[in-house]
Amino acid sequence: MEPLPGRNDATDVRLTLQFQVAGSYAAGEPRTLRTIELMAQDITEYALDGTYHPEHLAEGANSYNAGQGIGFEIDIPGVLRIVAESFEVTSVVDVDEPVPE
Repeated sequence: MEPLPGRNDATDVRLTLQFQVAGSYAAGEPRTLRTIELMAQDITEYALDGTYHPEHLAEGANSYNAGQGIGFEIDIPGVLRIVAESFEVTSVVDVDEPVPE
């Protein structure tokens, strides 16, 4: 996340999300991660209830009824809520790596 929540003047936010799309979950075995970069534009709500840990494995994202705009919540492990006028996918890259020990 860039910038982190708490900045009242943030109008655009870049989120980098990774999903395992192939391979094993066993330590040392190969896996493929898909990295997706999203640019949220014209932010109307951007808050984190709890703490941020960049290596946290999220359980997923849930839609959030924002009234106007597009909204979702994701655990990181606190709950990040972001509502924006639009989200643009700016990059999609697959990375092959071993599962961490």
